[in-house]
Amino acid sequence: MSIVLLVTLILGALAAPEGDPGQGLSSPSAVPCIPMQSLTALTFTPGQIAIRRRTAPVLTMQCQGDCPPQAQVLAVQCTNTGTNDLGSVQWKCEANISPQTFQLASVHVQCEGCTRPGDTDVTQGSCQLQYSLMRGSMNYFFFWIGIVFLSLGLLVLCILLNFCCPSAPSTSHNHITTTTYTHRNYGTHTKSHWGGGGGKSISFGGSSSI
Repeated sequence: MSIVLLVTLILGALAAPEGDPGQGLSSPSAVPCIPMQSLTALTFTPGQIAIRRRTAPVLTMQCQGDCPPQAQVLAVQCTNTGTNDLGSVQWKCEANISPQTFQLASVHVQCEGCTRPGDTDVTQGSCQLQYSLMRGSMNYFFFWIGIVFLSLGLLVLCILLNFCCPSAPSTSHNHITTTTYTHRNYGTHTKSHWGGGGGKSISFGGSSSI
């Protein structure tokens, strides 16, 4: 009986088809390739790993150049806006950054070419966002707007006080009045489309494949 079972197992092993080493997500060759132009939107969050077929895996977000340590990029969403005259896909990226005094200075989307660098077909899930930051200018805009409104309010208050409570004639000819104003800059808060805790920043950039 044992001989018959052994022969059956041997015949079954010989009849079984060979497995394809490229099957399964664990194999790099199993990751599909897609045209870069077919990518309509990409969302990047800290800590994610980009999938690669030919090169080593990398983080999906990488700050290059000006990277203030106090700035935290919570999420970035990039939208395909079409191609330029060289056929390179252009991206519009919106970021949720904390604190909101920072904004995107530059962005570049880099994906892995399916067979070679510069390939128009890229490995799905291989795109990395390379970006830099800068301090936003809206902060100073709201600061000066606040100063203007505060000055107008004080001017109106002075006019009302002089109109309602006229002062008695002064007998002194060397009377000097000094008024000191203290201004405060109140920050603004911007609501994000996909997360809280930061301000919205928009930047435009190109793409490439490696």
